[in-house]
Amino acid sequence: MKRNSKLYLVAAVLAAVALAGCGEKRDRSAAEQHVFRPEPSTSRSAPTQQVVMIVMDLSGSFTDKMAEDGKAYEFAIHVLDRYFRRPDSQTDKIILAQISGTEKSLMWEGSPLDLRREFPSADKFRDFLLEKADGGGSLVHDGVRNAIDYLTYHPNYGSSNARTVTLILSDMDDTGSVDSEQRLTTSLAANAQNQGAIGIYFCNQLKVEEWKRRLGSAGYLYFVVESEIVGRPQLPNFEVFPRTPR
Repeated sequence: MKRNSKLYLVAAVLAAVALAGCGEKRDRSAAEQHVFRPEPSTSRSAPTQQVVMIVMDLSGSFTDKMAEDGKAYEFAIHVLDRYFRRPDSQTDKIILAQISGTEKSLMWEGSPLDLRREFPSADKFRDFLLEKADGGGSLVHDGVRNAIDYLTYHPNYGSSNARTVTLILSDMDDTGSVDSEQRLTTSLAANAQNQGAIGIYFCNQLKVEEWKRRLGSAGYLYFVVESEIVGRPQLPNFEVFPRTPR
């Protein structure tokens, strides 16, 4: 009888230990389900999107240079040939914006192929620009700021898989408010932190050095500033990786 009691006692102890072990295992398993394991980053292997913003001065006499003389169309074709080696790509984008008397600077957005199809000639491009132009002023700072902010804060264009460059065709003579200059400085710094590249062309030759200093102070790694006397513009290189996390 005593022997049977001992056997029952041993069996009970073993059962309790087994149950305790099972309970501990279940608790650990449940806890592990709440551990966050991030997916491995694929940013370097994902397709890279190239985005070019062309900001054209359509104010005053600059309208003649950009539209009537065909400088804007000539520049746009140069950009297509220089940056876009994948003519059928629908992920790469070109954005057209303006500097004039309006703060609504954005005019058109599409793929490189869309641009060639919609504007097959300099005349078509000229008519489009003249239709959009507002000769009531030259809001350089506000126009450039709005265009750059669109790139910087766009959910796709501001991501690590997009390489962006802003190309400004203007003498950079502003007729806006004093505050607009500081707002532009803030936007330039944000775009530079996001590692965009930038170029200024047809700049008033008396302002070239000033704008080189401003872009350098903003933190741009890649920038070009050329005056109106330069015949064949040098385009800045795209930044590849790494991009600043957003």
